Amino acid sequence: MATQLITWLRSKTRVLANLPLTVLRAVITRWTAHYMAFRRLLQLNTKLKSLAYNDESVSESERILVTGDRASQRKARDMVDIIKDPIFWRSIAL
Repeated sequence: MATQLITWLRSKTRVLANLPLTVLRAVITRWTAHYMAFRRLLQLNTKLKSLAYNDESVSESERILVTGDRASQRKARDMVDIIKDPIFWRSIAL
């Protein structure tokens, strides 16, 4: 799920513009790259949660996360669910 979230985040320029740090992508052949990518995701935890909750409270035209056509919105909602899931964050922190 972390890799899915990272890939999705890297495709969203409006989201990336609102983050204080760059989202790192893990390289399949390097364990350390996965560690650093997941660590960076943990550093962005608070900001991502803030964006997710703020996105719910604004009108559709002002949203940053859930945008695009129906399929894109469905994928975005899945990613927002991951962002809001405390078990996900605990699992990548271990």
